[in-house]
Order: sequence, then C-alpha cells, then structure tokens
Amino acid sequence: MPQQAEHLFNRRAQDYQAKYMDVSHYGDTLALFCDALPPNASVLDVACGPGNLSRFLLDRRNDLRMSGTDLAPNMIALAQANNPEASFSLADMRRIAETNSRYEALVCGFGLPYLSKAEAATFISDMAKILRPGGSVYLSTMTADIDASLLQQSSDGQDAILTHYHAEATLREVLKHAGFDIVLSQKQPFPDKPDTTDLIIIAQKRQSVGA
Repeated sequence: MPQQAEHLFNRRAQDYQAKYMDVSHYGDTLALFCDALPPNASVLDVACGPGNLSRFLLDRRNDLRMSGTDLAPNMIALAQANNPEASFSLADMRRIAETNSRYEALVCGFGLPYLSKAEAATFISDMAKILRPGGSVYLSTMTADIDASLLQQSSDGQDAILTHYHAEATLREVLKHAGFDIVLSQKQPFPDKPDTTDLIIIAQKRQSVGA
C-alpha cells in the first residue's frame, strides 16, 4: 500500500495541487486550531501533500516553526516551493514514531483515508509519542456511519487506490485511549460532492497520563 500511494501521489502531485491548494472550505476549523497554538509553536504537517495546510497556517501565523513529511518526492518538492520558510522531508506517516523531534502541534489533512482502521489507531498512538504534553492535533478524513473502504479511481480512470472511511465514534475512542481530549468534532459535506462527508477533529494531548 505505501508503494502504491507513493506512485499515485508522485504522479498526480501537480493535479492535486491545482485541485486542493485552496483550503478555504476548511478555513474556520483551521483558524480555530491555528489561533490556539502557543507563540513560536513547532508544527508537523504529516502527509503534507503540496503543503496546502502549511501555507494556510503560515499565512495566518508567521511565527510558527513549520515542518512537514510526505512519502511522495514530487509532493515534497511542491510543499517546499509553496512554503520556502518551512522544512519538508520524505517519510511515511506510518513511521512518525521514529522521529527524534517533539512538537507542540501536528496536522494531518486527509492522510487517514489511506490508512486502515488498525493503521489509523497506530498512527494516533504514535502522534501522542511525538507531541509534547498539551500539544494539539488537527485531523481531517472522510467518514461514514461505519468503518468502510472502497477502491477509488481518479477522474480519468488511470489510477485507483483503496480509500478508507473512518467512523467518528471510532476515532474519538482511539484518541481518548491515546491520551487526547476532543476540542472539536465536526462533519461537513465535501465540496462538489454532497454524497461524501468530511470529518474534522481537533484534539489536545493531556498534560499527564490519566488526567
């Protein structure tokens, strides 16, 4: 699956940038997340794509120390070009626990649809390991009433990838178990696709285990 995703997003990087660089549809929740961050916060953008979320955050808060990762080299190149003041590197989101750095915040825009239910649970647990106590996370994904997956094809039919829909209740429970408190959990229709529902979750890592 990682190799399939790398190939797809490497090949489609320019198309993805053209379609998704504007994140104003999620502006309200991104602003809420961004404005609550402490001064000079270190923020990691996981599965950063062309750096669309990084660009929004840095435009709103130029004091943020932004870095990002993606598994597709062409996405990293675009993210760096779009955010020259930030730092981006190749990495698989399934292996974020291997980083030696710690962060005040983490964002992951639509990376979860490319993780299975079990992989998403591990990812959330790994987030807790690299976030400082009190750190914040911003997650967006596609949701359904039950956990599901489907083979999603590109508009030209040339590419396909297994896409996972994650249930809100499941993600909330996994976050709670990993030591997070939910700040916001919001559903909204995906632009131009009324049959697809997005889920945005903002959560904060507890200051201490068991708090």
